[in-house]
Amino acid sequence: MLGKIRRSSSFNDLVLQTLRELSKQYSGLDLVAVNLRKREKELFEECKSYLEKSQRERAIIYANEIAEIRKTLTVVTGTKLVLERAITRLETIKEVSPAVRELNGLFGDVKNSLKLLTEVMPVMAPEINALNKVVAEILNTAQIESVPAIEPLVIK
Repeated sequence: MLGKIRRSSSFNDLVLQTLRELSKQYSGLDLVAVNLRKREKELFEECKSYLEKSQRERAIIYANEIAEIRKTLTVVTGTKLVLERAITRLETIKEVSPAVRELNGLFGDVKNSLKLLTEVMPVMAPEINALNKVVAEILNTAQIESVPAIEPLVIK
């Protein structure tokens, strides 16, 4: 998957490519889950049939296979949830990132204006410095420098 994502792309392009790849993986897992549920249902009917015929040993074989399918389904479902969480996070980043860039430009203009104001009115310097700190804090809070790692989902 990661080999398909071009390294020289812009941040937005990388996010979009990653979203596409994760969505493909999610769809694939969805298909696997559907097929496993179908197989589980078929095996359950077979198991039931063998129990009705008093063929306990064969019923046990099918019951054990059903248990394995259910374990696999639990892992597939957990993985789907992790992918869904990653997709949701990337969609949020995709929506927020242009606004952060816009804020950067806007606050850059504000800081330049404040700097010019201190040159004209040096008496205002303390208040302007305090305002600059607030602007810098807002920008630091809004930065998307690195996305926190998504913690793996632990299924018990």
